[in-house]
Amino acid sequence: MEFIEAIRQRRKDVKFPTQRKFSVDGWLAHQDVYQFDSLRSQEIFKAGIFFFEVFEALRESLSLVEKNKPVYISQSDMRAYLCGLSNRHRKVLVENAHKQVNELMRESTDGTFYADHLHNIAGAALAGGGVLSLDDSAHQIVDNFTCVFRALHQAPEVIENKSRKPIKESEKTNVIRYLMAHEQLSSVYGIYEDYWNCLISEEVGFRDDGAVINLYPLINDENLAKSASFHRRSRHNMQKQQILYSIYKNKEGAGKGNSIFEKRTEKGWKYVSAPISSQSEEIQFANLGSIAEKGMVEEALSEKVVGAKGGKLGISVSEVIDYFHALKLISIARFNSLPDDTAVFKPGALKAFSVEVDFDKICRAFSRHFNHDYEKASEILNILKFSGDLKKDLWANPLIERNENRLLLLLAPFLGASLLRNSEIWAMQLGLDRAEKGFGYEKYLQEHISESIKRNDLLIKSEVSNKSKFKFSGSEEEIDLVLRVGDLVVIGEVKCIVTVDGPSSYRNSKARVYEAIAQIKRKRDFVIDNISYFLSSNGWGDIDSSEVTVQPIVLVSNYTFAGFSFEEVPILDDLLLSAYLRTPIIPMFSESGPTGTKHRLGARLYGDEDEAAENFRKYAFHPPQLQTIRSCVQTVEYDALVPIKGNSKRLKFGKLEVTENHDLESIESLDIGFDVVHNPTIKGF
Repeated sequence: MEFIEAIRQRRKDVKFPTQRKFSVDGWLAHQDVYQFDSLRSQEIFKAGIFFFEVFEALRESLSLVEKNKPVYISQSDMRAYLCGLSNRHRKVLVENAHKQVNELMRESTDGTFYADHLHNIAGAALAGGGVLSLDDSAHQIVDNFTCVFRALHQAPEVIENKSRKPIKESEKTNVIRYLMAHEQLSSVYGIYEDYWNCLISEEVGFRDDGAVINLYPLINDENLAKSASFHRRSRHNMQKQQILYSIYKNKEGAGKGNSIFEKRTEKGWKYVSAPISSQSEEIQFANLGSIAEKGMVEEALSEKVVGAKGGKLGISVSEVIDYFHALKLISIARFNSLPDDTAVFKPGALKAFSVEVDFDKICRAFSRHFNHDYEKASEILNILKFSGDLKKDLWANPLIERNENRLLLLLAPFLGASLLRNSEIWAMQLGLDRAEKGFGYEKYLQEHISESIKRNDLLIKSEVSNKSKFKFSGSEEEIDLVLRVGDLVVIGEVKCIVTVDGPSSYRNSKARVYEAIAQIKRKRDFVIDNISYFLSSNGWGDIDSSEVTVQPIVLVSNYTFAGFSFEEVPILDDLLLSAYLRTPIIPMFSESGPTGTKHRLGARLYGDEDEAAENFRKYAFHPPQLQTIRSCVQTVEYDALVPIKGNSKRLKFGKLEVTENHDLESIESLDIGFDVVHNPTIKGF
């Protein structure tokens, strides 16, 4: 067996350098067991030794940092300082982003910021040169601290010295250096862990060029699809915010309901239930967004999964979402009260960015507000706490326990986490069966596709079948989506993929897509073998069984791999499929303005129902919308020093990213596979 196959199969005898039982001797011994004929096998083998050396060097660096630890820093203070550091970074990032947005608005012809401007906003600068994207920077504010928080929670509890002396003025800079070192080591360790996972997920290759270690992107449809999916997801989220803001401006339910808010008194913070309409515009807008996002979670995971009870006290994901939402509104107010001066050279200045809440007080307030007993409110808050458990995640569990009755709020997750991703994590942590989530998405998909067909005057015979189970000649299959486009039969395998946020989830999602491809190919053969019975059972006897074409597709959620094809099966999502069925012309370039959206360029997909059936395959394999994105994918390189003592090598990490948007002229020059229409009138877009 090739070594790369052992990696792909996660064979138990192959320990990775990220795992505790890894040893160089054990890794070298694989040469006697596996074959190394392929370049990928050779690269992974060399990379294993390199990454182990990096992780060992980082562990040694951490030991040196710990030897110089200021004795007056307790674990409790450590957690508070690190939360403050993360919150401070979020403040800096938001301020810089606001400056760039204001600049773009000044340059805009109508003084408005649109989703098309999003790719122009830069994030944090890199030490080795270059700039991270805004999204990557926002993730680093949280991800940088995962390793150090996990280590702090796994470390044995130390009884704190209540009578310890105050920190001397001369020692205060040592505290900041110590904290910064911890953050940097945690960040570098996490980054190299991600690099290794990118290698074994086959997103990048490994090459030692002497002075430079190159982790170069593997350019194939799978990795192009990942970059395109991420770009579409980011744009959609931005557009969703703009739609929500227009709803908010029209005062359509933004301030509906009550929530828990903090009120400062002489005795400290007090928690009160108050109308959301009495709060700031920012909080009202965030409330509207959270309500909409919860609806999307119920749609994606199914109301059955979100409402199911798990754990000893019968807690649902829906209830965890409600608590998270209330804490989000509190976090917005706290974030806006953080100091404007973000320079932190002393612990006191850093502590000002640390946000604490009293566990007992907030638990009692939530208990009253949500009509839960104290024990249940306490348990839901405990679900939102981070710990050393590998199942815990800072984005989904952003409450950091300072001590028995004090909680620290890591603000960035409350302000910017994906509720859909978090909900799937909470469902897992509650031990809920998530199998139903696929059924919920299937039902939504069928309804949405049916509605799209009904809105298209050209599609007379087209429809979605209300049948999914078929039994002929002793064999039976369940097909998630059965669709007729004119005289074309389309069958689809649906995969509800919620979370694709890193190499591991990308690898799992890829496996699920290939699993779906195998399933729909088998079902296609079943349909073709029983085509007369199949057509008859759907009431489609007018289609000539001797000439009918059966087109298999895989339908995915969350944009995952959509718009690409693998093993001769196209991968589509709800947006791409419904766009084809809703209208014969789709927009390719549009301009937003204060009076609405004007379509400047469109793609003519078909002129009648027969042409819709004939062109479906061409569209499914090469959606015009994706051609504009594919042509903008480029390799972006990030440069850093290799953190091995006495090593002068540099590391270059290459990543496929969509680096720009097309203008009108460049789209006109693209071959999108369909006729281009200027200034089209398009219904439904």
